[in-house]
Amino acid sequence: MSNRNGKRMMSFLPIVLVIVSAIIVIVVAYHYFYSYEIPEIEAFKEAYITNATKPIAEQGESTMEDPLYLDVIKYGANLKFKEVPDPLLKLNGTHPRLYLTNERILELRRAIKSTHKELWLREKTWVDKWLSKSPRDVYYYDPYEMLWQRGVGNMISHFAFCYLMTGDEIYLNKAKEWIFTAINFSRWGPYPDLAKAHLLYG
Repeated sequence: MSNRNGKRMMSFLPIVLVIVSAIIVIVVAYHYFYSYEIPEIEAFKEAYITNATKPIAEQGESTMEDPLYLDVIKYGANLKFKEVPDPLLKLNGTHPRLYLTNERILELRRAIKSTHKELWLREKTWVDKWLSKSPRDVYYYDPYEMLWQRGVGNMISHFAFCYLMTGDEIYLNKAKEWIFTAINFSRWGPYPDLAKAHLLYG
């Protein structure tokens, strides 16, 4: 009987060792990331707390107000930022400029007649099939699952691109139709959803 109990205990030994090892790792990790104290950090914490308890009008615009900065100090990051010019400044006052510039449009118009002809014909053939269709005027019962809206946003860009390449207003009018459909969606801000994010931010 004792041999049987001994074997049973031995069978549990690896499991016990794994559990104990996991606990040790967690304790060490916690101590390393959260428990160590450095005088500069503690002084920063004290200054941050003191400043944060003041009325907002009395709080300065220092980095002491920023919890993110506290994290940077805590984890020892020594960050140096180099100012770079805004790449869009040179496009100030020009349109279009979001995805394409006038120069790029001219380049693509030349390319679709030569190097990019096959890609262009494939795109145009596919888009032409949608000219006879209208955006869905359907609202799913769950406002957080309006995934079909993503398709509306996608088609707007396809129609707009074909218009820029051809100058044919049939694509322009279709793009407008689908844009106004998106604008008239009844569910926007109160129900954040991935499809809406795609429409807003591309």
